[in-house]
Amino acid sequence: MWLLGVDGGASHTACWVADESGRVRGRGEAGPCNLGSVGPAAAEANLAAAVRAATGQVGVRPADVASSCFGLAGFDRPGDRAALESMARRMGFTGPLRLENDAVVAWAGGCRARPGVVVLAGTGSIAYGRTGDGRSARAGGWGPLFGDEGSGFTIGRSAVTAALQAADGRGPATALAPMICRALAIATVEDSVAAIRWHDADPARVAALAPLVLRAADGGDAVALDILARAAEGLDEMGEAVVTRLGLRRTDAPVVAGGSLLAEGTPLRRAVDVSLRRRGVPGGARSPLLAPTAGALLLAWAALGGNPDTWLPGA
Repeated sequence: MWLLGVDGGASHTACWVADESGRVRGRGEAGPCNLGSVGPAAAEANLAAAVRAATGQVGVRPADVASSCFGLAGFDRPGDRAALESMARRMGFTGPLRLENDAVVAWAGGCRARPGVVVLAGTGSIAYGRTGDGRSARAGGWGPLFGDEGSGFTIGRSAVTAALQAADGRGPATALAPMICRALAIATVEDSVAAIRWHDADPARVAALAPLVLRAADGGDAVALDILARAAEGLDEMGEAVVTRLGLRRTDAPVVAGGSLLAEGTPLRRAVDVSLRRRGVPGGARSPLLAPTAGALLLAWAALGGNPDTWLPGA
């Protein structure tokens, strides 16, 4: 019996295929499949490529898969469900399909499908939590125009803003200016406006500058440290909103930090932990127990009536 799980973000898509014992036998990767940012055609092409790569490693067809879970960034509107189901059926999936936002599979992996809250910082940002009785809530995830506090996009945009203000004489000097110039292959930071403007429909291009802020912060740059402190506050506010709405007790429900920007040891993760301690969480955030793609497999298993507590996807 085969199960399939997908974690599709705004930067890349990962697909895993596991057997009934939980052993992951096939893995595939492709580009982003956020319906809202790349459009239906590109989303379907990337999703299909990741699925083909994973299923091809074990010689199975989508029709052979007993249960699947697709967790996709930007999957929020009622019409998205019909669009995604049509994509999956065109790929040949005939079994049960569980269709979720990528925050849900990140929660399932990060908390092992148990009560808790996950706070994600990737290209975008969002917080999602669930209780033992099945209640759920989310905060954030409203995209670069109206939200995404603490996201890679917001951090990258803040870096360019700070560098331009320094060039104007309106802000302090920062190591971010020459780092941005090197990253964008431009002569002066003022050129960043033209360099990015033609691509401003792609938040991932701006989010790609966020790692520069992490490096500058590790080097002690005060401007970068301030950007990350503000980002951490925004992320922790989202997490706290979910905890409050669900009536969870912090001692029973962990706050899990997910996404590459919040990996253990990064300056953003340290800033999040400082902010959480101020909010009454002594231990700060926890690292995910499992990857989001493993979380998607757990939800695919649960769709067949399996118990996530007794089934562990992995190598």
